[in-house]
Amino acid sequence: MKAIRVSDVPKVIHHSERDSVIGAWATNQMLITKEEMENSGAKKFVLLEYIIFPPGTSTPKHTDPEGMEAMVYVTKGEAIFSIGDREEKVKGGSVIYIPSGALHYIKNSSKHNLEYVYFTVSLK
Repeated sequence: MKAIRVSDVPKVIHHSERDSVIGAWATNQMLITKEEMENSGAKKFVLLEYIIFPPGTSTPKHTDPEGMEAMVYVTKGEAIFSIGDREEKVKGGSVIYIPSGALHYIKNSSKHNLEYVYFTVSLK
């Protein structure tokens, strides 16, 4: 077993659309990688990230790699989340399931940072 403290994981700062965010910047912390899970013997789990978006930041509409599905757990803030043609306002405490192949995006719709945990799982 390996306990990980979010505060001990280096933050990666992403700038503008060149790093798959729309807005000034965003940070993510890769808490558990695919390689770490494979080394532990896990067969399906791929990654776990902690992400912070400042106000107005969003992802572009996109699909995740084929054979992947994801869950988002919003810890702080408010966001507009879209999957396919459906758009919904979510806030801290919300959990969102993203089916494999679904076109989706998330946008910080508040005046405060949006913080969320992103779990990705391989279906293969």
